[in-house]
Amino acid sequence: MKFRKKSRFPMDAVDIGPLQLKARRVEFDLNSTPLHWIPGHAVASHAVSAYHLLFPEVERFFIEAFREALPEVRDPRLRDDILGFIGQETMHANAHEESLGDYFQRNGIDPAPLLEHSRYLLRFAATGEEVTVAADRTALSAILDVRPDATFSCRQGFCRSCAVRVLDGAPDHRSTALSPAELEQGYFLPCVSRSDDCLTLDL
Repeated sequence: MKFRKKSRFPMDAVDIGPLQLKARRVEFDLNSTPLHWIPGHAVASHAVSAYHLLFPEVERFFIEAFREALPEVRDPRLRDDILGFIGQETMHANAHEESLGDYFQRNGIDPAPLLEHSRYLLRFAATGEEVTVAADRTALSAILDVRPDATFSCRQGFCRSCAVRVLDGAPDHRSTALSPAELEQGYFLPCVSRSDDCLTLDL
């Protein structure tokens, strides 16, 4: 008996058209995920979970690398793809971070000792008050502890209503909503951003 070989198109012979990278809201629901989520492999479960704990910072490394290269890109389509990738990775990193904090706490693991190795300081220029902020907290969450009436809305880095000017220090920008001119003037969006520095805020 002879089997007839099916003809197949080579992958490069099919044009699926241009792809558009763009930021999209994502959520990771880990509410029913057990601690040892790989059945029979506790060590593997912990190893991959630890990787996921660190993965938001890996994504932010990609963001910074592409953002640094962006001024050198002259091709309009490539520039749009890079901006789409930056927005996409920003959303993914934020979603990873939010879901993993709940997952570890629910399973009796406190990631704070590891995350607290990196803390930053917020200084309010108007009063000189200083607040130490854990690495896993946004700047806005710390600002609201001191200024409950601070303006904010979406808390996703889109609406820009929480924008604050940094007088001294280097914020870790985790949003693409601000223009190059606004970034040059020192503004950042504290609702999604952090720092590994001391930030003096125009507040």
